[in-house]
Amino acid sequence: MTVFSQTVTKISISDSNVILPKIVAREVVKDIIKKDSCEAEIAIIKDNNQKLQTIVNYKDNIILSKDSIITLHKQKEASDSIIMQLKDQQKNNLEILSKDLGKQVQKAKRKSTLLGIGGITAVVITTLLILK
Repeated sequence: MTVFSQTVTKISISDSNVILPKIVAREVVKDIIKKDSCEAEIAIIKDNNQKLQTIVNYKDNIILSKDSIITLHKQKEASDSIIMQLKDQQKNNLEILSKDLGKQVQKAKRKSTLLGIGGITAVVITTLLILK
């Protein structure tokens, strides 16, 4: 494709008007219009490119945020698992201590019952001895 447009047309060192044939002048006008439309299209494409780059940056930030949130949830899940294990151990330890304490309470009851029976027996024997 031949291009006839020129920003400045000079024939010599001095400013002069250049006379072009009608067909050539039409081609020059067409080329100027094409150039102007191409420049406008380039400006639109650059603007769209900047907008797309902004959107890509937002998308990347969203992905990074989601990755951070996923990592935090995984860490929380691991912490919760450890807490559950510790609670289970604590429950088992309390059950063992409760059984031991129950055994000690039963021993203390038996001992106090035996002491009570022994005391009553001693009082009865003493009373019987005194009365005889």
